Amino acid sequence: MVKKMRLPCGLRVAFIFITALVFGSDQTFSFESNPPAYTYRDVNIRKNEILNHQIHEPFPETQCRTEDYRDPCILGLLNGALTLFYEEPSASNVRTANGYLRAAVTRLSTSAGLTEFHGVRAGLLFRTLMFFGKNGEKQAGLIDPEIEAAAIRIFQKWAGPTCKIKEASREDVWSIWGSENHGAQRDATCWSAARLSMMYPEIGEFKYEDNSNAQEQKDAWSKYLKIYIKSRARNGVLIEYFSPTYAQYTLSPFYNYFDFADDSDLRRLSQNFLDLWWATWAQEQIDGTHGGSKTRAYPSVLANGSPMRLAAFMYFGFRTEIKLAPGQTPAITSAYRPPTVVADIAIDKKGRGTYEVRTRAPGHQYVPFYNNWYDIDPDAHDIVRIAYVTPSFIMGSALYPKKDVKYWSSISCQNRWAGVVFEGDGSQRVSISPGSSQSNRSNCNSFWSVQYKSMLIAQRLSSPYGVNVGPMRIWVGPSFRTSKCSTWTILEGNGYVAIEPAWGSMFPDEKNPNFLALSDSEAPVILQAAERSEYRTSEDFCADLANLTLRISDGGIEISHKVENRSVIFYTRSQRLPKIDGVEISLNEDFVFRSPFIRLSRGGAIVRIAKDGKVLDLNFE
Repeated sequence: MVKKMRLPCGLRVAFIFITALVFGSDQTFSFESNPPAYTYRDVNIRKNEILNHQIHEPFPETQCRTEDYRDPCILGLLNGALTLFYEEPSASNVRTANGYLRAAVTRLSTSAGLTEFHGVRAGLLFRTLMFFGKNGEKQAGLIDPEIEAAAIRIFQKWAGPTCKIKEASREDVWSIWGSENHGAQRDATCWSAARLSMMYPEIGEFKYEDNSNAQEQKDAWSKYLKIYIKSRARNGVLIEYFSPTYAQYTLSPFYNYFDFADDSDLRRLSQNFLDLWWATWAQEQIDGTHGGSKTRAYPSVLANGSPMRLAAFMYFGFRTEIKLAPGQTPAITSAYRPPTVVADIAIDKKGRGTYEVRTRAPGHQYVPFYNNWYDIDPDAHDIVRIAYVTPSFIMGSALYPKKDVKYWSSISCQNRWAGVVFEGDGSQRVSISPGSSQSNRSNCNSFWSVQYKSMLIAQRLSSPYGVNVGPMRIWVGPSFRTSKCSTWTILEGNGYVAIEPAWGSMFPDEKNPNFLALSDSEAPVILQAAERSEYRTSEDFCADLANLTLRISDGGIEISHKVENRSVIFYTRSQRLPKIDGVEISLNEDFVFRSPFIRLSRGGAIVRIAKDGKVLDLNFE
């Protein structure tokens, strides 16, 4: 069976490999010459706007409506106290902040209240104590001493049975408790409890259940965290890469280490880690919306989700709704600022041009999840994240082998995201989004795909490769204009997307018209994107689609360009990896980060970030 399709002009560029990587000299970049679009003064103005908004419109609400320890009011109280102390420490606001803090501490002091203390609650409370307690680094003595002592005891009550020297002394930083974000926050709370216990000897001598003391715990956790940071950076940064929901929770501890660690090496490594995360984000975003591949991207974020959106507004000025989620409060109140070379990558949408990003990501598990622990293999570099970036859109996906779902940790394969995002407010987006076969449960390893620059092919995976995978669907943002072009559906907005299943038909989902459904969920879906500047009208775009030819066989599909002599083969009934121009794609290349702006070879330890002669080397040795 043969279908003819023509590759648009913008897509012809997609068949030209980008091989040039331009870097400046080996010098470390000096941050003295900020471009006009990025000054620390502007960052501080936006920070104050966020904090003032939070003070006048608290989020979450500070009124507790239930006795449940999960009532979001606890986060509202902690968020409210920190921002009141931070932004407007008048006598009235200090009284209100202490009232908020007293209410939060009272609830957290109960056994139930300690259940999820290791998360955002502990991070916000620690930050408040370090800024405004008796030894406060921003303004000492604002917290009522009785409340302050009670807060320290909460940390000790939680840490006593939880934090163990044996766990902190291990060098295997890829055994993960709970999930990546929960594990990072739990580690941080152990470190924070030890740090605070040493700062408040008047609370009384504190012993852990394993008979260790606070000094031993702090030293062990500091050493562990330094190994953790180095290993994460050298292996692609995170497992839960760019999760719109969980990135803030994973990053929050590193802001606390940067601001409050008394170990200078831990503070330096935390700064480097944040620099690297924001650099990888910067090169995969457009107008503040992340367009690269993501994991743990739930249906609730398909319309406009993007990791760390409010912090991105504060740093770079990308306007968004101002609602201070507690998970981003550490970033908003931190002294950390992205280096100027990172800001330049983020802001200079036109100047950075058209390029491809490739990044490794860990995800394979040694053994199945057990006793709330994951064991991840950092050396199994099976996942290659790809982003094709233009001045008007970003297409992102992840390449990985078609393996049994048990091969992957659920924190890697849960609700994976691939698609395209256009410039603007982030609402013009299209993503591959199979549903879940069971309500209120996430799917895992729901599709696999191949991306060739601005072309994306994806196919739903069922058991044994995927679990809890519902019908294949494609999410389409509501602001596109839609038209038909033969068997293609064309979306027109700040660019163009053509969508077609390899066989069968496609139609709006009856329950949610923002989803397109397929008559055959096993059919691969083809997405092709192009810049608006390439065509006057969608009819011109449609006319250019005829240059592509789709061949369907028992083993898969082949898409070829009859002028450029380029092709993509995607195998639909086997585990064979796709081919591009007749060559099977490789998942075993020698890089961790490869783009015009970020570079790290496999086995290396110094990440180079560079743009327009500005160079920053991040040392993770």
